[in-house]
Amino acid sequence: MACYYAPLNKRLLKPGQGECPPVNGTVKVRIWQRREDETLVTDSIEHHPHGYCIDFTSTTVQAPLVDELMQMREGELASFTTAEGERFSSVQPDIHSIEVEMLSHRGQDVSAKGDGSLIKSIQVEGMNRSKPFWTGKCRLLIQKGSNSGEEVQAVVLRLGDGDTYGVPPEIEQCVVTMTKGEECRLVTPSSNFTITLSSLERDLTEKEIYNLPSDELITKTELTKKSGNFNFQKGKLHLASLYYNRALRYLDNRNRKEEDSKQTNALEVACHLNLAQVYLRTEEWQAAIASCNKAFWIEPDNVKGLFRRARALCALRFYEESQSDLKKLIGMGENGSEIRALMEEVVKGRVEMARSEGVSMRAVLKQIEKEENKELTEPVKS
Repeated sequence: MACYYAPLNKRLLKPGQGECPPVNGTVKVRIWQRREDETLVTDSIEHHPHGYCIDFTSTTVQAPLVDELMQMREGELASFTTAEGERFSSVQPDIHSIEVEMLSHRGQDVSAKGDGSLIKSIQVEGMNRSKPFWTGKCRLLIQKGSNSGEEVQAVVLRLGDGDTYGVPPEIEQCVVTMTKGEECRLVTPSSNFTITLSSLERDLTEKEIYNLPSDELITKTELTKKSGNFNFQKGKLHLASLYYNRALRYLDNRNRKEEDSKQTNALEVACHLNLAQVYLRTEEWQAAIASCNKAFWIEPDNVKGLFRRARALCALRFYEESQSDLKKLIGMGENGSEIRALMEEVVKGRVEMARSEGVSMRAVLKQIEKEENKELTEPVKS
């Protein structure tokens, strides 16, 4: 498809109906490209018999044509020419005019899975590029249905806690894609909404975090971590991880002072280990291991960290490494039922893996016994 650079002159051939496409939408158009002698450039229809799909949010088509497409309605057919002496494209300089038919258009798919279940169409663009973030506070105006007479609900909420205010999760999913001052229409499988993002909470910059007094930083971090714990208990794992990461961002950018290091270090370890627990629940094993390892930088023999890393290693079938963490726990006097159960699972996994590799069960058990005896006879290092 040619890229159209020059300003365009439009001639309407057939009127369309309905609304114009949203600025964040996708359109399907059929395009005929003609030379000066009116012969058709066959590339336009033969290679794309069902039309072109153009996404306004990521298109390579140049502004003049996009601006014209935004003003067309479904079913509309129009002819475009350039001013005398101008060319449509340096790629195909012989193109003299184009005809465009607007087949259909729709808004932006903002569903988490990209399955088209949430379609957002911008009605009024925002004033800047500031977007809300999960766990951020914002003020919304929400109107259900397409009737302008419907009641408008004004809501101030922290994103992720919408169920507390009766705000559907679909609306929250849409809001995180909006900018301040934006108004959009959201179409869901069950209903549609008109949403306005009136204002939003701006998170602290790295410099602002650095300049926070120590007691204020610790209080802010603890409250954020508690919000993560609350959402974890409610089963909102994605939201819990966002709170924990937000708390860690405060700690990562703090002005490090010796007098508060003990308290902030304890907070940092707790956030990393809580994140590891979230990742274990969501079966993101590598992420769980990474979070435990970050906690070990501060507290190398943390009991929760060793156990959670052992669980993740076992799930990845790194049985020897998992067994090493469990043995370290047992050597520290930790021998609870969960540790014993995981140890049994690890030993069973080693046996099954060895069997699949053609190693006898007796040889594996003998190796395990040999490792245990070696640890018992090794001198304790002071």
